[in-house]
Amino acid sequence: MVGGFFPAPYPDECLYSILCRYYVYSGSTSFGITARELFGNEQNVTSSIYLPIKIEYVDNWTSPSSGISRKTIAENHTLHPYWSITYPSDFRAETDEILNGGTITTKFNRFGTFKSRRSWSKYLKYCPVCANEDMNMYGETYWRRQHQISEMIYCTNHKVRLLNSEVPVKRTATGFYPATSEINANSDVDVPDNLLRHKEKFLKIGQESEWLIKYGLEVDWSVNGYEKYWKSLRDKGLASFQGRCDYLELESALSDYWGADFLKILFDMTDESHFERIKQLAALTYTDENGEITPILTEDNMEALNIRRGTLTVKELNIMREHASVTSRLLGEMKFNDYYKDVKHWAESHHEFLNGAGYPNKLTGSELTPEICILTIMDIYEALTARDRPYKRVTPVDRALNILLSDASEGKLHKELVELFIESKVWENVK
Repeated sequence: MVGGFFPAPYPDECLYSILCRYYVYSGSTSFGITARELFGNEQNVTSSIYLPIKIEYVDNWTSPSSGISRKTIAENHTLHPYWSITYPSDFRAETDEILNGGTITTKFNRFGTFKSRRSWSKYLKYCPVCANEDMNMYGETYWRRQHQISEMIYCTNHKVRLLNSEVPVKRTATGFYPATSEINANSDVDVPDNLLRHKEKFLKIGQESEWLIKYGLEVDWSVNGYEKYWKSLRDKGLASFQGRCDYLELESALSDYWGADFLKILFDMTDESHFERIKQLAALTYTDENGEITPILTEDNMEALNIRRGTLTVKELNIMREHASVTSRLLGEMKFNDYYKDVKHWAESHHEFLNGAGYPNKLTGSELTPEICILTIMDIYEALTARDRPYKRVTPVDRALNILLSDASEGKLHKELVELFIESKVWENVK
């Protein structure tokens, strides 16, 4: 046993927090000394916020009679249950064997870290209400494992916004930062919340994450999880019977369900760790065949890897959008009589939206004539339902109409004209 004692874990306390409390209880003032007591040598302990790293050392931390074991630590004080649903069957079997006393492998300590890194938060997080209750009940507080998931924005227990501490997760690599020393249990829970309008959606994600933490180990995804997933996609018209997923349609369905504004916020938040990793890679170099020091990523590589939505770079997107301007230039070479004099303007504006979010000229409201609004509605419908576009599957009519209604509700399309288009069922006359 380390130092003759080891702290009894609190409910949902993450492994890193337990180690921090041991650091305090031992009276140590040195990370290195404590790390050597716990692991035999100095270790990067950041992963212990999330994963059962170096779990074999639990055998040395306490006696069997304490009820603390590899298995209890992994299942109750790490996010192993949360991520286990994604484990391949062989790794899951290997993990079960290790948690029941088997020999540790290099793969065990590396694979989980690789799989989970994108869900790591930038800072250790806490709920001020939880912290205050802890202080009253235990005389100290601690870091909860579920609060550290990057997608966990609100405490599912108290329905208040989680707060960032001043401890960056990367700093925990070589330091123990006990929650009691770092958390302000008297933090104002009524501080302005810029995500308040999406609170219920974030709480739903938090509650689903909480369910995975509790029951993830009971779901063996490798048995028939993929089959169930594809069947669900097929039932919703998002995949073929051969198992091909229409990712454009899936993105559209997700947007319909969650709302484009919410998804943009969510993706921007969860992608930060990815973009941080790209920055780190950009700093790496190698010596080429000419002896020149060369960055491993070119500027074009960087631009492509930093795409936040879709698959096109800004340059590629601008090229794609040039078709509207090209249309204008081509039609500008033609002469029209007075009856058709506005055709060029209509054609070049078929991607403009009432709210100014379109292109190429970002026209708004009164600048868009009824003809342009009608043409835009028909162009979107045709693009969604066309059968001659090899890069995408056909969107069912009812889904295409829902997308038009959604765009109208967001202020992009003329609501009355969309409703008139739907009532007319004019597409039924197109052969």
